[in-house]
Amino acid sequence: MCLVCIEYSKQKLTPNEAMRNIGEMRSEVGEEHYNKAYNKFYDDYLEQALDDYWSEYYEQTGFGD
Repeated sequence: MCLVCIEYSKQKLTPNEAMRNIGEMRSEVGEEHYNKAYNKFYDDYLEQALDDYWSEYYEQTGFGD
């Protein structure tokens, strides 16, 4: 496990920060680990974005009151 993955598992990095950091370390960690880690970070990023969208949806649209 690389430094980015370790810090991400400790929740010291957001998915967006982890994607950026793993991109900077791409040549050091190898292509296979990069792809696996980036996909994990990206999936978590999408999940977080979707949760954020739906948590604010009704407040933004005014429906549901």
